[in-house]
Amino acid sequence: MVLPSTTLSSSVVCFRLRPLRFVEISFLVFLLTYVAVMPLAFLVIGSFMRRYGFFNIPSPFTLTHWHHMLTDPIFLVALKISLIIASAAAIGGILLYFALAYLLVSRRTVTAPHEAPS
Repeated sequence: MVLPSTTLSSSVVCFRLRPLRFVEISFLVFLLTYVAVMPLAFLVIGSFMRRYGFFNIPSPFTLTHWHHMLTDPIFLVALKISLIIASAAAIGGILLYFALAYLLVSRRTVTAPHEAPS
C-alpha cells in the first residue's frame, strides 16, 4: 500500500508500508486498549457497584456512592478549586506559548532572515 506524505516544502513523497506494518499497528492498538482503556472502564464500572467484583448479590449496581460524593460540601469545594487551578494553568500555558511562538516567528534568524514586504 502506498501512502502519500507531505514535507515542509509541500512536495508529495510516497512511501510503502511494510506488509507486517498493519499487524504491528493492530497489536499496538490492542495493547493500548488492554493497558489504558480496560482498567479505566473497570474503574468506572466499579464505582457503580455495591461491592466490587460481586455480581451474584441482589442488585449489585447502585448510585449511592455517586450521590454521597456529589452532595459532600468538602468535595464540591475541592472540585471548584481544582477547576480554577486547571483553568488558570490552561490559560497561562496558552498565553505563554502563544507569546513564545510569536517571538520565534517574528524575529530574524540566520536560517530565515526577515524579508520586508514589497
